[in-house]
Amino acid sequence: MPAITLDPRLPDFFVELDWRERKRLGQVFDDNLVRHYEAGDVILLKNPPFRIASDVFRRVSFPPGVDYKKLHARSLTRPKLYKPKVVKFLYGVFGADVVGYLRFRRAVRDLTAQLTEFCHQVFRTYRFLQHDVNWRFTPTGPEPLHFDHLRSKDDRQYVRVFLNLDETPRIWRVGPHLEEMMERFYDEAGLADMQGAHANEVCYRMTYQILERWQEVADGSVPRHHVEFQPGEVWLCESRINSHEIYSGKRAAITHFHADPQSMLNPELSVGNRVARALARRRLPANASPQSGLPPVAA
Repeated sequence: MPAITLDPRLPDFFVELDWRERKRLGQVFDDNLVRHYEAGDVILLKNPPFRIASDVFRRVSFPPGVDYKKLHARSLTRPKLYKPKVVKFLYGVFGADVVGYLRFRRAVRDLTAQLTEFCHQVFRTYRFLQHDVNWRFTPTGPEPLHFDHLRSKDDRQYVRVFLNLDETPRIWRVGPHLEEMMERFYDEAGLADMQGAHANEVCYRMTYQILERWQEVADGSVPRHHVEFQPGEVWLCESRINSHEIYSGKRAAITHFHADPQSMLNPELSVGNRVARALARRRLPANASPQSGLPPVAA
């Protein structure tokens, strides 16, 4: 399991679940996992069910850059139609080894299918609207602490499953939750002007108006848990609720499945509803003492 160094200024929101228990518990296991996910926990999935062709994936390595950072399966399995630059680098990897490339393409499709089946089985109540898997084969990090945010203003919930496909640990740092940050920095972020704003807009504002400025302070003053996900390990979290940064990593597969929030076990815990409630509240009074002990934002 991951090597975790907890920051005492933050709650411990890591939950370890053993997939082998699902055989005994069935739907009870699934619902427990989903409830932790909807609560904003980081779920560490022990003994995951995925068959991962690690040797095949580790043959592929792309250079840094936005052209190669997040690739969809179609860009890897039908690159001539979607990504000419990807064709060049795949040819550099496989050359005349057609069998090797076909194995890679089959491994991408197979793991995509496994992830899709997993999400449909475990998140059984979710009405999925879109299935995307992002493939990472580039060096990543260190990134700044951030909340994920999307351009879309559709009211959707996302299911994020992360798999470390590399031979080295994928290192994350995980910071405070979105609602805590919104409450504490309500005025600094100008949230009074964002009533009715979409959750993705608020995540963007909190990242660039608060977290970006906050990290100008000495590094040690920003509370973050340090996590080293080992090769082959799997974890789940809603990355718009959990502030996070990829400190280092290379190869990974990450789901980005869209679902109707009304199909959640508890729709009140959707990111959209969380943001709406937080916008309706003022931040903590100046004389209050929040449990997290977050420092003020640097001027």
